[in-house]
Amino acid sequence: MTDSVFCRERFSEYLGGDLPLMLEIVSLAREDLTNQMKQFEEALLCSDWTQVGRIAHAIKGVCLNICADDCQLAARDIEEVLEAKAIPEAQSLDALRAAFLDLMEALSAFWDEYN
Repeated sequence: MTDSVFCRERFSEYLGGDLPLMLEIVSLAREDLTNQMKQFEEALLCSDWTQVGRIAHAIKGVCLNICADDCQLAARDIEEVLEAKAIPEAQSLDALRAAFLDLMEALSAFWDEYN
């Protein structure tokens, strides 16, 4: 995994190397992001672009907190398109889905390594 998926070093620095806190936040982030992505897909099915934008914003925030650049940037791109009153292209939506899957894999590996 590259640092842009989940930068463990920056995340550790951000939390002062507190491994128990890191594990707690990773656990919460995995749960939150999984729920957010389910809601994202539901909003897409309904073409509820306001909700899609809100969820992209929430995903972006979680990813910023855990140093997950790829997923954060993909969510930001969708949010920006919607703020411009446009509809995101399928490529942007797929980029978020792929970044989410890569991030879940990286967070699971981190969790398994220390738990």
